[in-house]
Amino acid sequence: MKIVFVVNNKNNRLAKILPMLHEACDRSDFGAVEFKHTTGRKHAIELGRNAAVNGCDFLIGVGGDGTLYELVNGLLQSEIPPQDLPVLGLLPYGSANDFARSAGINNSIEELIALILSNSTKKIDLGRIVLKQKQEIHFFVNIAGVGLGPLVVKSMEQSS
Repeated sequence: MKIVFVVNNKNNRLAKILPMLHEACDRSDFGAVEFKHTTGRKHAIELGRNAAVNGCDFLIGVGGDGTLYELVNGLLQSEIPPQDLPVLGLLPYGSANDFARSAGINNSIEELIALILSNSTKKIDLGRIVLKQKQEIHFFVNIAGVGLGPLVVKSMEQSS
């Protein structure tokens, strides 16, 4: 089994939990486990795409809604048939964790390990937005916004 964790490096709280996550993975004897760290905005798209192309069984985002959004887009930009994509998971350590909260996903490392070991998965719906002027396609998990919402997000990103 091969697992790739994509860690949002922008989050300072992760310094405490990453050693615990490494330890839990070592104890679980998963086989190949890789930790990839983002270096900036949209980097998780590239990391997710590369993980899918290079082959992995599980792709786990360690971050929040933005990390999940980028990983979904990276997977679907890989042009790999859906049935051959890795299982996507989330260990929610983001700012808002809106999707995790509404989906009932907590930030327990032990629970994540148990879910991976049991191969317990749930299918979810995705949305797709086509930006005709830019000739771009974006996928989203739980919310897409126009107007004030995206402006607030952009402002938050610039202030951090």
